[in-house]
Amino acid sequence: MNKNYLKYLIRNYRVALLFYAVVAIGISSAPLITSDGSFGNYSVSIQFMLIMSIVMTYVLPVLLFSFVHRRRSADLYFALPISRKEQLITNLLFAFGCIFGVFVLGAFILYIPSASAVRFVYVLKMIAAAALCFASLILIHSAWNLIANNLFDGIVMIAAWSVLPLLIYLAITSFASTMVAGQSTHSIPEIGMWLSPLAMSIRNLFNVSDEIFEPSIPYFILIALWGVIGAIGCGYHFINRKSERAEQLSDDPLAYPLIINTYAFGILIILADEFVSERSMELISLYLLLLFVYVVAQFVYRRKIRITPKILITFGLWTAAAFVFASTAFYTRGFGLADRYSINDNTHIKISYNATVSRDDLTQPAVYEETLQDQTVYLEAQMFMPVAEYVKDENLYNALEKYRRAGIDAFYSGKTEYNLGLMFTNCSGQGYDYTNNYSYFLNEAITLDDLKTIDKSPYASVTIWDPTRDSTLTLTEWLNQKGK
Repeated sequence: MNKNYLKYLIRNYRVALLFYAVVAIGISSAPLITSDGSFGNYSVSIQFMLIMSIVMTYVLPVLLFSFVHRRRSADLYFALPISRKEQLITNLLFAFGCIFGVFVLGAFILYIPSASAVRFVYVLKMIAAAALCFASLILIHSAWNLIANNLFDGIVMIAAWSVLPLLIYLAITSFASTMVAGQSTHSIPEIGMWLSPLAMSIRNLFNVSDEIFEPSIPYFILIALWGVIGAIGCGYHFINRKSERAEQLSDDPLAYPLIINTYAFGILIILADEFVSERSMELISLYLLLLFVYVVAQFVYRRKIRITPKILITFGLWTAAAFVFASTAFYTRGFGLADRYSINDNTHIKISYNATVSRDDLTQPAVYEETLQDQTVYLEAQMFMPVAEYVKDENLYNALEKYRRAGIDAFYSGKTEYNLGLMFTNCSGQGYDYTNNYSYFLNEAITLDDLKTIDKSPYASVTIWDPTRDSTLTLTEWLNQKGK
């Protein structure tokens, strides 16, 4: 760190820093001013501080490193009698000191009227968690900004890389829902979280601020890892930076070339998944719209409109690759994932069967378009039992496994026109801590014999709701009423 350069930064930004501190603390004080100093109000105030601090982890890197994106200032700053390493470290420490310093000041000021309701160790824990998260976010946002060669592109890079985990999450979710019959989606949100230091920081910091939910230690480890990646990126793109890069096209491999094609392919995968599974020609208009956006993105990148054969061919190749991927996935039953099924991830299993069926025949499903209240009833079978007991009951297990496999076949046949749902969920003995969730739609209702097999289990209940009479009967009562 260079002390003279740090003094220059403080002198140059002191008014803006003071303004931010007053505004941040003033806004965060509102819940305590308008009500009592309870823990809940202090928690809300801290969360306001967290939100504004996280926003500043985006703003300050753009301001402090804006000089590298302008030709005149790049030559001037890089000619200063300090090393690039000192300059980089000083900028980063200044950014961290501003954001973290104001947060700590606000946390202590807000603590004063809440001291009787808030434990001081909680404040210290909040500050420690914030230090790690703010440092990591400043480093990674600075690295993304330095990938670009001009100020506008730097902002675009930060935004694009921040949103990329969401695109990946949507692509994986689309794959799971359209390509894999009944596939559990429980862990999919976690994948998006791992790829986003912002999302993990928000989750852990807000959990600490509530003191109700426990923060995730693996999240803190991953946040620190992202900080290391950001530090490496900052060092590479700043210390080795050539001043002539300023105001040039942002053609770094991690800039527009990667961002544009990654976003295009991710969206094309989502569209191809829907097209292959739904066979909907209405999606063609979305392809044309995406092609237009792809061309516009090339204009933003190159600063000129050029619809060249290379652009069209590249887009066509990405489209073809997405179709090949989606088609292969669908016809291999989600690359075999649909046949992977585990009920041993937790101690208990919940099984539910919900069906809209004919009033006269519980095994006759009602078509969605033809569902009439005076002709249908709603059948529900619910089971909650230890996994060991479920496996031990061979008749029950074999019957439901048969329908589970039928649900897989129905999914890939594309003819699930009935309101017949079968769901398997692993959970704890209290019904919480879900570890998977397999859901299927059937083409054939469960037979009466199999319904009786389910109803015999001490862990199961089978009921029929009659909408015309607004009455609910057990399976035995319904059959007795029908004389069966």
